[in-house]
Amino acid sequence: MVGGAIAWQSHPGDRLLRTLGIKTNDLNLIRVDAKRAQDSYRICARYKWTAIKGEERSNYWVETPRGRMKSVHSAPQPTDAGCMLILLSSPGCQDLLAWLRRGQGPLWEIAHDVSPQYREHMNSHKKVHRINRKTGRDLYEWIRIKQRQDHLYDCETYLAGWAVYGKIIAPTGALEASSGQDGTTAEGAPTAPPR
Repeated sequence: MVGGAIAWQSHPGDRLLRTLGIKTNDLNLIRVDAKRAQDSYRICARYKWTAIKGEERSNYWVETPRGRMKSVHSAPQPTDAGCMLILLSSPGCQDLLAWLRRGQGPLWEIAHDVSPQYREHMNSHKKVHRINRKTGRDLYEWIRIKQRQDHLYDCETYLAGWAVYGKIIAPTGALEASSGQDGTTAEGAPTAPPR
């Protein structure tokens, strides 16, 4: 993934592709974080890439050969700029990533020599428990910790969601992870006692 359109401001797209060693036949594998929506959509349309964007919703309904099913991603949809857009459930993908990082799903590895910056980003969110004042129901939500940098965390969260879209992770496993209301940090440490 390329983080938004920022990379394009200093590197024209074609030169960046050569710098990254991306071949023309690999272009359909590229997904662009569309936080800066219109800029990102235009870039995606130019190179025939797919834009992805997180939303604060629990899930999406997608059509499958077995019928409608809940998922952490939407069906692809066209944008006005001419590219395709796939929406991802931010909380669902964060639950999914926490599940993977705890070792409860398919193998999810990182290099042993990652940078301190990567470690900081990956520990930038936690899941907290609160009570809805209107309904009295328990709520669990992901929050960013003290304005920590989190771009790499966002990218890894999107990768987890994209693994469901690409059928690398079974949607049922992803839904079990995203419905887990276990009050954990991204690394799986409890933040609130179970009720």
